[in-house]
This record gives sequence, structure tokens and C-alpha cells, in this order.
Amino acid sequence: MAEHDNSQHWNQVRESASEVLNVRAEVTRAQRWPGALTEAVGHVLAYPMFFVGLLMLHLLWVFLNLGFVSGLEPWDPYPFTFLATFASVEAPFISLLVLTYQQRSSRISELREEINLQVSLHLERQMSVTLRLLGEMEARLGIDSEEDPRLLERLRQPLDPKELLHSLRRELQRTEGDEQATAP
Repeated sequence: MAEHDNSQHWNQVRESASEVLNVRAEVTRAQRWPGALTEAVGHVLAYPMFFVGLLMLHLLWVFLNLGFVSGLEPWDPYPFTFLATFASVEAPFISLLVLTYQQRSSRISELREEINLQVSLHLERQMSVTLRLLGEMEARLGIDSEEDPRLLERLRQPLDPKELLHSLRRELQRTEGDEQATAP
């Protein structure tokens, strides 16, 4: 019976982990058609063969318009004004699509980081409580630990996210000051 409970526990952990880790799939499921279109176009634009194909189309255009193919009248002779116009129009659209895709990916990464932070804070709270309970058991049973009592006491204290943020800001200010002092 205990083995079944253990197996059920690990199945629940596995399911929870896959739900948490697959943020991109969840966001994709919940998106509207513009997001789906952005995702699809972003995948195509990120594929190296898109660049190769676009390059091949441009080279084919140039070749066909140089007059080397008999029976084919060049429709865009040198200096390839139509090709230059087409390239000038396509470049901003491709850039905007890539930027939109990157922004979407960035939002997904931020969501994943937020979830990781929440899970880490939850685990930290659990560990603090566990250490306090172990300390109480140690005291009741009269066990002397070989660990530094000050370190154990510090580890038993719950993490204060506000103090952590304040400490991070102080460190950033210190390093930015060091960078400005050493800048040429």
C-alpha cells in the first residue's frame, strides 16, 4: 500500500513539474490567432533555410534579369530597381516579425522565471520549517550537533524577499559605481 502511495505521489510531482515547465505550450494554447500567426512566422524566420531560400530567390531574380536565359526578356534589368524596392519593403516586415516573436519569447521566459522564483521561495520556506523542526527534535532528544550553531540558526530563518531585493540593489549600485570609476 505504501508503495502505491509513493508511486501516486511521484506521478503527481511529475505532472505538476511538466505543467510548470511547459509554459510555452500553455501560452500557445491560450493565445488568439495573432499570437499563433506570430509563433508560426517566427519559427519559419528562425529556420536557417528561410535565409538560404530568400538568398536563392534574390540570386535567381538577378540571374534571370541579366539576360543570360535565351527567350526570356529581363523584366527588371540592372540595376534591379524592382528587386531593390521589394527588398526595401520586405526588410522592415521581416524585422518587425522577428522582433514580435522575440518579444513573445521574452514574455514566456519572464513567466517561466516567475514560476521558478515562486517554486524556489516555496521550497525555501519548506526547508526553513524543516530545519526548525529538526532543531526542536535535536533539542528535545538532547543531541549535540557538530555544525556551527550560528550557521544553523541563520539557515532556520525564513528568507526575506524584500531584504534580498534591497541587498541586490545595493550590490548593483556598488558594481555600477566600480564600473564608472574604472571606465575610460
